[in-house]
Amino acid sequence: MKKLLLSSLLGGFVAFLWYSLSWTVLHLHPTQKFTNENAVAEVLKSNAAPEAGVYVLPGDRGEDEAARNAQMKAMQDGPFLFGVVRSGPHAFSMPASIVKSLLSQMVCAFLFASLLLCTRPMNYGARVFFILQTALLAGLLCHLPPMIWWGMPTTWVLREFLDLAVAWTLAGLVIAKFANPSQTKP
Repeated sequence: MKKLLLSSLLGGFVAFLWYSLSWTVLHLHPTQKFTNENAVAEVLKSNAAPEAGVYVLPGDRGEDEAARNAQMKAMQDGPFLFGVVRSGPHAFSMPASIVKSLLSQMVCAFLFASLLLCTRPMNYGARVFFILQTALLAGLLCHLPPMIWWGMPTTWVLREFLDLAVAWTLAGLVIAKFANPSQTKP
């Protein structure tokens, strides 16, 4: 249990450090800006529900075939939007978000380490590769559907995979050091 916890804390911290660098220093995730943010913000405020929600434009037009065809045409003609909208005030704390992010990476590292400890004994490189493969599998499950269904740009998805590969290879180097199934007592 000590190895599992140590690998979770250290591996999660390493992944957190990479993600922090990739977003704040390397800027691997550039986002687009609207030409008139104030106008877009006003449209969103006046047309979105008071609570946060996921919005799609064009929205659902109904169940009959004519409505579905109209929606498909509107999607093809554009504009198209898939996004989260909070129309009112929202309390935001950078320190709280940083702590939540660090904790989420530690939980992920715990899951990677616990999966690794359920495998057959393998050498260090194979353990690191196992963690990388598992991270890429998670990426396929999480990032390909939005690309397929919502038109998430391929460049964005590729950057997400680059992030996953680097973060969890680095974290995997640490996790594999401590979470070694060949050294686990039954």
